[in-house]
Amino acid sequence: SASDSASDSASDSASDSASDSASDSDDGGDDGSVLDSDSDVRMADESTAVARDSVPAAVAASVSKYIPPSLRGKQSDESEDERMAAIRKTLRGQINRLSESNIEGIVLQIEAQYEKYPRGFVTEVLADLILQAIQSRIHMLDTFLFVNAAVVGAVYRLVGLEPVAHLVQKLMEEFERQFARGMADFKAGAGLDAAEDEVAAGKECQNLCVFVAELYNFQIVSCRLVYDVIRLCIQDVNEFTAELLLKLIRISGQQL
Repeated sequence: SASDSASDSASDSASDSASDSASDSDDGGDDGSVLDSDSDVRMADESTAVARDSVPAAVAASVSKYIPPSLRGKQSDESEDERMAAIRKTLRGQINRLSESNIEGIVLQIEAQYEKYPRGFVTEVLADLILQAIQSRIHMLDTFLFVNAAVVGAVYRLVGLEPVAHLVQKLMEEFERQFARGMADFKAGAGLDAAEDEVAAGKECQNLCVFVAELYNFQIVSCRLVYDVIRLCIQDVNEFTAELLLKLIRISGQQL
């Protein structure tokens, strides 16, 4: 019985020491986990603090001053006007010095404007400048109208259809206005009188008519457009319309 008591006592002490060591190891593991967790928390807090400190600077650098919608439209209009003015200044100088000897250089300058600025802006300015150049109350030399048509043809082949389509539309609208005005002036007695040849209102229409014929010669517009002008003229044949017909036949009659 003594040996049984000793063995029981030894068993109990062994189990107690095993449980104590197991609990100690668990406590030690828990302490290590707590330390690791505390370290992670401190690192996260430090990262958050650094990020929080850097956010205002980044926001200040990336966010511009707020602009009300009304002022945004005003600034956009001013920017558009500035670009249109810059295009007009450049192209006006090129068109004013246009001649047979410098067509190539001027066409390259026009192409450069299309690459630098929005196409719609350049097209609008170019159409206005060409129409202003060829539209005059005095008789324009055929050579001058020829080189302007040559520039339009070169732009058509370098840039595309859009500039030419816009120009032709404005050209025919202006031709119809000047045709009606010329007919009214002729019937009122201010027609193609030799004494007033250089100041007749019909000269504007004649210049536009010759320009249409030159565009046809460069294969920029179809013969249908030329025939439309002819049909318009033969509705009321008189000295004014006969002059337009003679110019069309002289310039593009053979090609027609």
